[in-house]
Parts: sequence; C-alpha cells; structure tokens
Amino acid sequence: MSQWDEDPTKRAFQDGSRYHLPKDQPEHERLDTQSASLAAIMNNRPLHAAPSNPKRILDIGCGTGAITALLATTYPNAHVIGVDLAPVPESRHGKHPNLEYVQANVVDLIGQDPRFEPESFDYIFERLLVMGVSDWPGHVSSVSRLLKPGGYLELHEIDMDLLAPDEKPLKMEWYDAFLQDTRASSLDMQIGRKLPALLRSAPFENVQDFQYPFPPKPVEGQPQFDGMAGQLSAMFPLMITKVCGAQRGAEKAQEVVADFRRTYDPGFEPGTHWIMWVIVGQKK
Repeated sequence: MSQWDEDPTKRAFQDGSRYHLPKDQPEHERLDTQSASLAAIMNNRPLHAAPSNPKRILDIGCGTGAITALLATTYPNAHVIGVDLAPVPESRHGKHPNLEYVQANVVDLIGQDPRFEPESFDYIFERLLVMGVSDWPGHVSSVSRLLKPGGYLELHEIDMDLLAPDEKPLKMEWYDAFLQDTRASSLDMQIGRKLPALLRSAPFENVQDFQYPFPPKPVEGQPQFDGMAGQLSAMFPLMITKVCGAQRGAEKAQEVVADFRRTYDPGFEPGTHWIMWVIVGQKK
C-alpha cells in the first residue's frame, strides 16, 4: 500500500485552514510528484508567461517550492517570493539567493506587509488552489492589485468534471455528492473552464488559455501521463473525507469514498479525461 492509499481519516490536516488537503510528509511527496507530472504533460514547459526582465515574482500557494525554485533559477535577477498557508519544506528544492518563503494567506499581506505593496510584482504564478479559494472573482481582484500595469498573472487550475471521449461529463453518483458538498463549502470544482472569462472581465488583456487533457489512469505507451493519472485517484479519498465529512458526517463520507473506488478501480473507456487549464493575462 502506498503512502497515498493509507486511511484518509488518519492524515494530518492543518488546523484552522480552509485548505481541504493535508499538510504532512506524504502530501509533500505527492505535491512533488504532481509538479513533475504536470511538467511532463506540458512538454516540460510549465511556465507559460514570458515577462521581460522581471524584478519581482510571486508564487501563490507554493507548496513544497518546486515551481518557486524553478522561477528563481529561470529568472536569477528577480527576487522571488513563495507564499503558502503551511510551512514550506525549503530543503526539498535547495537554497537560492534570490528566493524567500512566507507562511501566510497572501490576501492578508496585501498593503500590510512592505513586501506586498500594490503594483509591486511583475509576474504572479498560482497553481491548483481549487480546494482553497471560495470566492474566485474576489481572489483574482485581490491578487491583481499586487501586479504592476503590464504584469503577468498565470493561473493553473483543473476542471474536475471527468469527460467522456465525446467531451460530455460522466455521470457518477460519488461525484454528484462531492460536487454538492464542495458547493456547500463555497468551492468551485469547475473553475478551470471559467477562468478565461473571469480574467477577461477583470482588468486583464492579452488573455490566453491552454488546455492539457490527461487520462484518469496510466495509458500504455504514454508515460508522460503516468504520474498525473494517479494523482486525482489519490487525492479524491482525502478530499471526500474532508469536504463530505463536514457536510454529511464521517460515516456517510466513507460511503462516498467507497463508491468512488467502485467507479474508479475498474477503469474507463479510452479517451476519458480530465483537463488542466492554464490561463495567462496581462494587467491593463
């Protein structure tokens, strides 16, 4: 049994956090595997914005610092800050002279911390906050305050609807329950597809979106999907336990987990996929 398959009720979650995934050693391992997997499905080019000579860069929800360290090495003349609700295990990705980490909710820092003054960043990167953001229009508005005019915002978010080869969402009872409970928690599991329009309605221009489909299970002959294909199968029992447990109780939540496993374990029709969305825009 892998560390991701262990009893989700025994995992360490951060007290008082709205983030619905754990913050422990197995989660650090999962986050690093996820980062490598996402890079693979993006042809090893996970950074999509192309700022010219940025001076200050921010990575929001930086996790283990994998992308933060990449930003620091890609832009050695920039000062890079990684922000996360939990402590960042800095030793995982090495020390960099132009990199620092801050443990906080970034929204609480805007205008309160001298490092987070409005219009002070050239490039803001953010990935997979789907389980932590309850007000996306408000979040994008707050984060955009930190960008200089012409600065880049790059968002990577998944749409958790599992799609059939004809692009229609699969009907699954466990997912209906999960979707209902995440909505009750003010979370949006379909935010990926909505972000391009959200940025275009906000103070952004030159908005581009990129879609990266990936299968729910590894596919023979396509090793680039192996890591990410197993990520959501590992995450869903944890997310269901936390979110559905809060809405319908622990026993009912584990019934939803069991239904997920009954649906997932037999496999799916070839061509079934999730989509990772990447959206890049420049502040007007």
